[in-house]
Amino acid sequence: LNSFIEYTLHESGNRRRLGTLLPIVRTVIGMVLVVLFALMILSELGMNIVPLLAGAGVVGIAVGFGAQSMVKDFLTGFTIILEDLIQVGDAVRLAGKSGVVELITLRKVQLRDFEGIVYTIPFSEITIVENMTKYFSYYVLNVGVDYHEDTDEVIKAMQDVDADLRADAQFGPSIL
Repeated sequence: LNSFIEYTLHESGNRRRLGTLLPIVRTVIGMVLVVLFALMILSELGMNIVPLLAGAGVVGIAVGFGAQSMVKDFLTGFTIILEDLIQVGDAVRLAGKSGVVELITLRKVQLRDFEGIVYTIPFSEITIVENMTKYFSYYVLNVGVDYHEDTDEVIKAMQDVDADLRADAQFGPSIL
């Protein structure tokens, strides 16, 4: 199943989507297989697993009421991942924090901002997703200029670099 998913996503040509979905799918499949394996072993050892399954249902309901935030994390995360709102490598703003998505799990997103600070944001805290690199992006430059420099000359130099990049055969077609 893992190979099939990897092959399908690889054939679609979207490597970032592969890096986002594959770890999550592996985790979910692994958890399901471990639970099924444990139940089969207990059944083969002669234990009656019907009370365990019934008890798991009751515990599941109790945990659901007690862990509403966690359930909200899972549901919101599932929706965000399913609708392909963000992927690993995107520059985004979530819950008032901006940065590049480094990791997406079922419960949280890990961002690294442009100063190197890592933020872990639970999906339940995300109400608005601002993806700055969905189909194209703007590049924001933070240029330090000495006080004694003429800012008009600095802007002129930056505009000259922009014109050179737009005229370049390699970079020009990539610039909107």
